[in-house]
Amino acid sequence: MLVDNGVHGDSRVQKTARWAAEAGWDVTLLGCSPTGTDQQWRIGRARVRLLPMGTARSSGIRGRLVRRGGPLLRMARLARRPVEHAQVRFWRALHGDRAWRRLEPGLWAYERAFGAVIDELDADLIHAHDFRMLGVGARAARRARAAGRDVKLVWDAHEFLRGARPRRDNARWLPAHLAYEREYARDADAVITVSDTLAEMLRREHRLPERPAVVLNAPESTSTGTAPDLRALCGVGPATPLLVYSGSASPQRGLATAVEALPFLPGVHLALVVDDPSAPHIAELTRAERVHAVPYVPPDQVPRLLSAADIGVIPIHHWPNHEIALITKFFEYSHARLPIVVSDVRTMAETVRATGQGEVFRARDAADFARAVRTILNDPQRYRAVYDGPASPLPGWTWEAQEEKLGSVYQALLSVPDVSVVVAVYNAMPYLTECLTSLVEQSIGASRMRIVAVDDGSTDGSGAELDRFDRRHPGLFTVLHQANSGGPAVPFNRGLDAATGRYVFFLGADDHLGREALERLVAAADQYDSDVVLGKVVGVNSRHIYQDVFARTEPDMDLFDSPLPRSLANTKLFRRELLERHAIRYREDMRIGSDLPFTLEACYRARRISVLADYDYYYAVRRFDATNITYLSRHALRVETAEKVMDFVAELIAPGKQRDAILLRRFDHEIARLLEDDFLRLDRQTQQRVHDGVARMAAAHLTGDIVAQLGAETRIRLAVARDGTLDDLLAVIRQDAETGIPPTVEKNGRRYAGYPGFGRLPDACFDVTTSPDWPAKLDATAITWNGGELTITAHSSATPAPSVSAEEIPAQVDVAGHSLRIRFRLADLLTRSAATGQRRAVSAQPGRFQPDLAIGRHSATGAAGAAALRAPRVRMPMPAVRRNGRRLAIIRPSVDASGRLMISVIPLTARQVTARLWRAIRRRTTL
Repeated sequence: MLVDNGVHGDSRVQKTARWAAEAGWDVTLLGCSPTGTDQQWRIGRARVRLLPMGTARSSGIRGRLVRRGGPLLRMARLARRPVEHAQVRFWRALHGDRAWRRLEPGLWAYERAFGAVIDELDADLIHAHDFRMLGVGARAARRARAAGRDVKLVWDAHEFLRGARPRRDNARWLPAHLAYEREYARDADAVITVSDTLAEMLRREHRLPERPAVVLNAPESTSTGTAPDLRALCGVGPATPLLVYSGSASPQRGLATAVEALPFLPGVHLALVVDDPSAPHIAELTRAERVHAVPYVPPDQVPRLLSAADIGVIPIHHWPNHEIALITKFFEYSHARLPIVVSDVRTMAETVRATGQGEVFRARDAADFARAVRTILNDPQRYRAVYDGPASPLPGWTWEAQEEKLGSVYQALLSVPDVSVVVAVYNAMPYLTECLTSLVEQSIGASRMRIVAVDDGSTDGSGAELDRFDRRHPGLFTVLHQANSGGPAVPFNRGLDAATGRYVFFLGADDHLGREALERLVAAADQYDSDVVLGKVVGVNSRHIYQDVFARTEPDMDLFDSPLPRSLANTKLFRRELLERHAIRYREDMRIGSDLPFTLEACYRARRISVLADYDYYYAVRRFDATNITYLSRHALRVETAEKVMDFVAELIAPGKQRDAILLRRFDHEIARLLEDDFLRLDRQTQQRVHDGVARMAAAHLTGDIVAQLGAETRIRLAVARDGTLDDLLAVIRQDAETGIPPTVEKNGRRYAGYPGFGRLPDACFDVTTSPDWPAKLDATAITWNGGELTITAHSSATPAPSVSAEEIPAQVDVAGHSLRIRFRLADLLTRSAATGQRRAVSAQPGRFQPDLAIGRHSATGAAGAAALRAPRVRMPMPAVRRNGRRLAIIRPSVDASGRLMISVIPLTARQVTARLWRAIRRRTTL
């Protein structure tokens, strides 16, 4: 980004640089150093560098005249004017638009200062502000293209050069700059400007192929700083009528007209907000009574400062550039909700008359200025009401609205893809091949997507597979290789930093997408104006995915009053601008689970979250080589991760129901899984570490509202971890895993689970009086195949006996005393499972079967009244192989890490055979 000033006083340039950086661009803003030294700082995430211009000192008679000044200099310049006009005619006739090289060679100073620096930056896009930087940017783009890089040039025309006031001391200045602008104007790949009138004039002046986009000099909609009190600075009270002018105080701005009008306005004061209140020309104005000069404030504080006045004034003189502009102060007055008095310059006068936000007077006419002021002071509320009515112009007069226009210009120029897919890869073969194939076959097409794949030090050929796809699909992939980082956070962050799409989608290297997934997700995000979009996820190879969030398509789903807290994996479409604006990144201090705080913050900051249930978007694959050994070895890491997540949630969300909605899922899922039956198989040191971590989290975050929504088993284990010792916790878990359901104890009208420790630890730890799932607890004692049925024998002390289901599939339950015979038809399990396979939790519920209460179907918690059927001591039968249509499928009962019974239907496919062969090859190569 290029500008021919020192940046500090140019709010348009500052806001553009900040926006581009927040939108994900790597921005370097180059300006001119007023001190002659290289200066650097930042505006948000944008780098600013001011370059010394290398001024040359004139020598000889001319140099002595310029330094001395006075009448002799003026006489010399008058004498030169005929010569200068002759020079203009001569060089224009000889060189046409290239004549500026002879007429104004000082323009080369910008090239000498900026050219080499721009080349070193290897920019993709050059945004040149105003006419002097147009040529600098055009020449840099030409050099880059000659070197084989397609660099785009944006010309941001702040004013109409032909309408600029000619310099009295240099007749060559304006013709030279006009020629300079004409030579390079058509080099611009896109032109933007400040008003509709100027856009049309530029199109005609330079015969541009398209009308320039209009990006107004509008302020940001909110002020972030505390502005000084304008009335206090002027020493006037709240009842004193106060006019305000903000901006340049040059003579053509008409401040003398406003001062001359004050005698016609008894009691009215005028505040001048100017760069240097002590400047001689300002001091001359403030000699008049009731005129006050105050200094500039930062741009974000201007509307708040101005709002203390009664009227904003723009007494500007007629001049070509003044006729076509909606200047910055016009919008600042509007956002301060001030009625405006403006001279009859064309564009601003037409706007004020159209909106009714002020009055127009004849330029340079002090009496008419006074009339306009009196008219507003007689009924100021009529003019202020314009800003608050249904037709208020303010929403379109914000910088945020202009950012969308800038984004459209940039995207159109660089063919910014709609979506960047980021894949973090570590030892993902052979699943990676299907993952990448699903991407290159996406219906959205290669022109609208880019794939950023980061190989995190794979050792199984995954990196070579990425390179193979990159060679076969040039331009579609960006493949980055790095040493192993120990977790997905670093490669995801590196991929996100390299992403260029409007949206970003994160895909697991083991998983794959439906063919229309990205096209549908992007279309939904655009249609609903969503910042986050979640498409339906289905499990492959019996991977369990909770489906309650996908009950129906929801264009606007609330994060807290919905199943979303159970679906905070990163497998979603995110608006990249949202991520950049809030600097949302994966926490690299978390080896696992870093996607949860990332996704949670994105959803928390999002204006709208959409959920799509109309298509199978994402296939989450259960790898066949996953082992319990890996799972068990990571308890210490998992408890550390859970504590970091809990602390992150507590910092992000204030205490109350919203925080509890997020923490409920953490307690019922991540933390509850730390205390499953496999806890007994950990070494003592790890057990103690997990116990202590869970105790800390429960003590800090386990509120009464959360407790009321937890199943009895989870709630009891959490309470015992919090209030008891490690041995107390081990005794409770051992009861479930090795002995069975404990007795129910009646005491003082309440019911308690008679686990070891009851009567010694607080009774509240074991209270099941209001736990609807407790009467439904079952212990399986045998599991067998019986023809076309899977038969489970279980024991229950409840009366009547509970109903049983594998999620939405009910079982036939036969009761003989306290013994239950539970039968699942294999045909039901096969026909009602997804083609990719399905894994279902078996649970029981009191009374008649209700599908919505079944564990795993819609909820991870038993508080709704269902209890998982436990089978910790049962020997599992061999899996059964049955035909399901034209395919074979495996039906396998199994027990998860906490002794709960699961039934999996797994399609028998070539992928399974390939995976098993791959594992066998890897085992052989490591021997």
